[in-house]
Amino acid sequence: MYATVGELELRDEFALLSHNSVLSDVSKALTPVKNSAALIRSPKGKGIAGIIKAQVLLSALKNGEDPFTFRA
Repeated sequence: MYATVGELELRDEFALLSHNSVLSDVSKALTPVKNSAALIRSPKGKGIAGIIKAQVLLSALKNGEDPFTFRA
């Protein structure tokens, strides 16, 4: 799992994904250029567990993570 520290501006557009999303889900969510980040819900559905931007996604793929099994 990658440690993520990031900023999200309130005017940014983002996608909201479930806690069991994988990298391929993040990739699909970031495909519309307007989405600058994917927010991952916490397992209990209360709050946000993490923020994934395109740079983090690309880094994970570069390091050989499987986009269909690696949890976001």
